[in-house]
Amino acid sequence: MASLDFLSILIIALGLSADCFAVALGGSVFLPRISISQVCRISGSFGLFQAVMPLIGWLLGRTLISIIEPFDHWVA
Repeated sequence: MASLDFLSILIIALGLSADCFAVALGGSVFLPRISISQVCRISGSFGLFQAVMPLIGWLLGRTLISIIEPFDHWVA
């Protein structure tokens, strides 16, 4: 399997963040007495974390590949 490059991971991360942003926005609209700034803050934080987590995973994977590579075929 070919490894994903940074651009592919970035596109996946942006897609995940947009999805999570929409879910958080839709969920927060139905909360009583919530301001627009609170809606944006909740939605933005969900989207930010969904964008950053795959990038962190990719960076950790690239960092640890030399440690895992000698025995990865046994685990798979």
